[in-house]
Amino acid sequence: AFILERTIQNMREQTWRDWELIIVDDCSQDDTEELVKRFNDPRIRYIKHETNKGEAAARNTGLIYARGALIANQDSDDLWDPRKLAEEVALLSAAPQSVGGVYSQIKRTFRDGRVMYVPPPSAPKTEGNLFLEFLRGDFYITSQALLVRKECIEALNGFDENLRLLNDADFCIRFAKKYQLLYNPH
Repeated sequence: AFILERTIQNMREQTWRDWELIIVDDCSQDDTEELVKRFNDPRIRYIKHETNKGEAAARNTGLIYARGALIANQDSDDLWDPRKLAEEVALLSAAPQSVGGVYSQIKRTFRDGRVMYVPPPSAPKTEGNLFLEFLRGDFYITSQALLVRKECIEALNGFDENLRLLNDADFCIRFAKKYQLLYNPH
């Protein structure tokens, strides 16, 4: 619960204030619902699956309930730079409709202290159509690094719930096949 509490607080620290946070509880056995209620923030909504459906289903459930035109996935252990949403909303709002989303680099810190960047710092900060780069494995991102237009996710029928693993990679590849991406350097 501490990790989720920290993530919710991080969301509340975003400089972009017009957000909603939909917490999809995929049948957890902890006090997630009580934790969410303690925040008493109308921008935060709690939805619980009655049975465990997996990550892809949780993302799709969040999409169904989302009111906004832009979607970003944030897992319970994710923390964002406080400017992430403001910068990416500005970039995407100024972009033509052919641009479906904005991505940023994410930093993964492992329990043993190792740090990994996705994409790595040495990778070119590619923009535009990234489909071939994703297919070749030259370059990849995760859905947690994306801010995308809701209509684009809906056009792709969301995340593939038949995939228990790699549904993130599958989504990014399908997304890049149809839409261009911009890069947020912060």
